[in-house]
Amino acid sequence: MAGACLLLTSCGLDPGGLGPGTPSPSEPPSSSDPPVEPPTLSSELLPEGTQQLEIEVGETAQIYWGGSSTSVGDNWGVLSVEPEGVAEAGFVSGDSVLGFEDWEDTSTGGDGPTALEVTGIAPGTATIRVQYCFREELAEDCDPGSEDGYPTDVTVTVR
Repeated sequence: MAGACLLLTSCGLDPGGLGPGTPSPSEPPSSSDPPVEPPTLSSELLPEGTQQLEIEVGETAQIYWGGSSTSVGDNWGVLSVEPEGVAEAGFVSGDSVLGFEDWEDTSTGGDGPTALEVTGIAPGTATIRVQYCFREELAEDCDPGSEDGYPTDVTVTVR
C-alpha cells in the first residue's frame, strides 16, 4: 500500500482527493463560464449538390451526399474548414441522416444514406473542403475512383 499512497502523493492530489484547482462539489460554477447549449439540428435535409448554406451559431444542418458503402471502400471525408473556428463539419450516415431515422442496414455491401453535417460555431464565412477516396485513407491526393470524387468546396455563412 505504501507504493499506492506514494504514487497518489506524487500526483499532487490534495488531502480532499480533488486535486489542485478543482472546485469542491458544493461550489457553484463560475459566473464567467457561459452556458454551453447543444447544437440545434435543423429539421430539413438539404438537397444533394447544395454548395452554399446559411445557418445560425449553434445550428446544425445536413446536406444529402447520396448513398455510400464503407464495406466496398467508399470514404467521404472533410479535408479542411477554413478559417477555423467558424464551423465544424463531418459526414454522418445511416439513421443519423435526417429523414432516415428508421433506416436499417439489412444488406451486405449496399449503399446507405450519407450527409455532410455542418454546425455553426461563430459568425463568419468558411469554406469546407470535402474529398472522396476509394479504398484509401482520406487525403487530398488519394484515388477518387472517378472525376466526381475530386475535392469539392461548400461555403457556409454563420450568422
